[in-house]
Amino acid sequence: MRYLLIRNIRLATLPPDQPHTSILVCGGRIVGIGQNLQHPLIDTENLDAEGRYAIPALIDICKAQPKNFSPDIAKTLNFEHITTGITTILTVASELEENISDFTADFRKLNYAFHIPLRQVNEANRKRLRRLMILHGVASAVVRLGEDSKAEILSLETNIAIAKELGLIVAFDLRGISSPFERLAMLECLAKVLERVEGNKAYIVGIETKDEFHIVERLRAKCYVRAHICFNPFETYDDTSGRLSPDGIVAVLRHEDWTSLGLASCVAQSLKEHWPDTTPEIVFRNKLPLLNAIQSFQPLSVNELAEFTVGRVADFLGLRPPLASVSEGMSANLIIWNPDVAETVSIDMPGGAQKHIRLSGRIDHVIMNGQVVMGEKFFQQRVCGEHVYARLD
Repeated sequence: MRYLLIRNIRLATLPPDQPHTSILVCGGRIVGIGQNLQHPLIDTENLDAEGRYAIPALIDICKAQPKNFSPDIAKTLNFEHITTGITTILTVASELEENISDFTADFRKLNYAFHIPLRQVNEANRKRLRRLMILHGVASAVVRLGEDSKAEILSLETNIAIAKELGLIVAFDLRGISSPFERLAMLECLAKVLERVEGNKAYIVGIETKDEFHIVERLRAKCYVRAHICFNPFETYDDTSGRLSPDGIVAVLRHEDWTSLGLASCVAQSLKEHWPDTTPEIVFRNKLPLLNAIQSFQPLSVNELAEFTVGRVADFLGLRPPLASVSEGMSANLIIWNPDVAETVSIDMPGGAQKHIRLSGRIDHVIMNGQVVMGEKFFQQRVCGEHVYARLD
């Protein structure tokens, strides 16, 4: 059995002056953490982290599934996600059966968990879908409000009731709605539906403005609600924009443990029914550094960055501790994070303007299921995963 020994590593959950330690990995799990770990002299791959940090790998929520697959598209998906630091994807397609079939058969390249499209659940297929959900560990439903905005609120209310009966957490994704007025109107409608019955659970993804955040705050009086706040490093913030400023986002994240942090850019295009995604390449390659670019206003610690972007997401979706804890017995899906790298990138904006963003930090290595899949090189042949729930049970 192959082992991986990561030496000279620091843990994000401990103080910066902690002594360097080692992490021993085998069979996709962390089997030991400490200074003097015993390991076989053969069949052990050594990786020197050079004093950098181990943080849990990212979880991508509400990922849209491309219409058609090919080996080239599978390779593109792997490269884009792993270079971004993502090893686990909660994905959804038009049909749950189609989704599960694709990702558990020929394209088992990453760790896939599944949302169920909430609008496809009805009285006629509820029992069949319930069996599928139990078999494949589906624990969450998704409503893409950008796609479902024309649906009758009554229908939405019925589906929420069904999801509650099935014990599903519902993620409502605002990111496909570009108009601020439409976003606010849809969120108000959703709030009224959720408020009608106590005990509803919801994860509202894509909160960007103060008004949107205040609606979620109001909802918390009656519902178990979590908010995924999106930071847009390409926006210019001022008092008239209505958007949560970087300072405001950091303050909310630090004082409200029901919030998590995501990226506002790079999502709207991926919700459209086409491939490839037309998002600027810089967003894919620098997702975690872009989130960390918020440090130019109020520095986040490495622990905060990991907790806000991974830990709280995993908590709400029921994936922690296995996927969001660097400790013995947990899954070896890790990022080796170098906080000491700073660079400025420029990207072309609409109208010919350029935006200059100072990035802070860099992903040096990505470890997935106990294997180094990205360091100085990207190892396509090592990107082999299996259904995340089947593996974690």
